[in-house]
Amino acid sequence: MTYDEIDTSVSSGEPVELYLFTQGAQRWTLTTASMEITHNALIYTPAPVSRTSISQNDDVFKNKLSLKFPRDNIFASQFISATPDLSTILTIFRGHRSIDNYITYWKGRVVGASLTNNLITIDCESIFTSVARMGLRAKFELNCRHPLYSGGCRVSAEHYRTDTIIHALSDQAHLEIAAAANRDDGYYKGGMLKLSNGASRLITGHVGSSITLSRPLDDLAVGVNVSIYAGCNHSVDECDGKFDNLDNFGGFPHFSGTNPFGGSSIV
Repeated sequence: MTYDEIDTSVSSGEPVELYLFTQGAQRWTLTTASMEITHNALIYTPAPVSRTSISQNDDVFKNKLSLKFPRDNIFASQFISATPDLSTILTIFRGHRSIDNYITYWKGRVVGASLTNNLITIDCESIFTSVARMGLRAKFELNCRHPLYSGGCRVSAEHYRTDTIIHALSDQAHLEIAAAANRDDGYYKGGMLKLSNGASRLITGHVGSSITLSRPLDDLAVGVNVSIYAGCNHSVDECDGKFDNLDNFGGFPHFSGTNPFGGSSIV
């Protein structure tokens, strides 16, 4: 029987959905079928997952999708304990179990999760929202408004990267890196620590060889390879003296701080 015949046959159709979750280099593959399905060299395992209906309209922000998982589902539970370090992309494929001819039905990203009784609800929004949402306009502020190493900042992260290893751990947020002692205290504060798998953390403290992270990172261990990047306090002096990047400074340190329309302070 051909795909078209199965697709229009009530008795012979075997419609199933495949759920591909991608988070950096990690993948989770689930299916609504009662048995494993192989598609594009990936094995999709059966899972008790349900979803809301998919709507198509002109407002991409209303084209949201919610999936429900049992509380003990390993994939879904990670969104309850903490926010993953990397964006999670969901691709839904639809087709029939007897024919390996699945089509991409929906694609989006995970934006939130909630726990109610024994169910975890994961909310997703269409991938098109990443290009359709209006961004914030620039605002006046004393310090630089550009995130470090961003397009507005234009400082190259690779020029301020140090590849090294972890020498000691107090816990998953406090570690010792000998190479950090080669720089003045605070040099890496406001920067980041990054692992080879893409997971990263903001560095909130740097004194000698001691590095403090904004929150724990489970993959840290003595001897693990890491990259640490210089930080910035977004001041004029730091931008000029540390990065020689004053031409791209995004702050307004010389404005008076007085509202020109009413005379009140705006600082």
